[in-house]
Amino acid sequence: MFKFKFLLFALSVFYCNRSVAQTNPMAEIMLHYQTDRTLLRNFYTVETSPESRIRFKALAEDYLKKIN
Repeated sequence: MFKFKFLLFALSVFYCNRSVAQTNPMAEIMLHYQTDRTLLRNFYTVETSPESRIRFKALAEDYLKKIN
C-alpha cells in the first residue's frame, strides 16, 4: 500500500506538470529528476545510510549525463 501511494504521487506530479515539460526539454528533465528524488527520499527513511547515499549519487550522476 505504501509503494502504491508513492506511485500515485509520482504520476500526479508528472501529469500535472506535463504541459510545461512538453514545451521545454530541460523542464522535462527537471520534472523527472524532482519526481525521482522525491520517490527516493520517501523510500530511504535514513538519508545518511550508505545505501541511500550510493543511490542518490547514482541519481545525480544519471541526470548530469542527461543534461551534458
